[in-house]
Amino acid sequence: MTRRERLSELDLLRFAAALAVVLYHFTGFGGAGAWPVPSQEVFPEIAPVTRFGYLGVDLFFVISGFVILMSAWGRGPGEFGISRLVRLMPAYWVSVLLGAAVYALFRTGHGVPGLIVPNLTMLQGGLGLRNVDAVYWTLWVELHFYVLAAVLAGIGITYRSCLVFMAAWMLGGVFADEADSKILQVMLVPTWSCYFIAGMALYMIHRFGPTLLLWGYVAASYLIALRWGAWRAENVFRGADETVVSAVITGIFAVMILVATGRLSGCAGGA
Repeated sequence: MTRRERLSELDLLRFAAALAVVLYHFTGFGGAGAWPVPSQEVFPEIAPVTRFGYLGVDLFFVISGFVILMSAWGRGPGEFGISRLVRLMPAYWVSVLLGAAVYALFRTGHGVPGLIVPNLTMLQGGLGLRNVDAVYWTLWVELHFYVLAAVLAGIGITYRSCLVFMAAWMLGGVFADEADSKILQVMLVPTWSCYFIAGMALYMIHRFGPTLLLWGYVAASYLIALRWGAWRAENVFRGADETVVSAVITGIFAVMILVATGRLSGCAGGA
């Protein structure tokens, strides 16, 4: 399968992840959001399913790990950084300015003048300022990964350096959580890093072929993802069934394994 065909598969999965998150916010959210009352009360028939749409973010982060390593391979940090800016910022700026326009016209949302400029930098999360749109928090997590990927690009992206990078990131995140180190938790985002690391390992499986070591990275990332998925179900998305969450996370990893091994299109064709 060609790179273009692989990216087409990933674009479809990105769309599915985005759709799941949109359905969550508009039909499955349990708090104040798009409607005067909680979305779950507006759409009680489908809310038991769409309430798990927040897990689309988990899929998106695995895809990001796969695609970012693919795009960074063979590039230096400067070239990688420019490619990310060109790809992300124009659409992001339009989104922020649209939020400002909605606030100016209807006095709704968070597009107040004092937040627009910080949000245009995408650094508002680190500055302790509110997002113009709540979903921008995912971009702040992504930005952590971009910085780490740029560091890897500066060292030189090779098979060996990726193995060392993934091991250091995974173990560093576990140690940061154990030590309750705020600075390391901020730098290494241990609650989400397992998805990016899994995506990187799956890209390497796609590029170089499967090895026991690479499958080990995927397996370890999967187990860590289950741990944090259960934690979020209990502490963030209260009331979410941990068994369902674990099943969805398992499905996410299964689909991405099919992509990495070139079997997703075969499964679709067989269906």
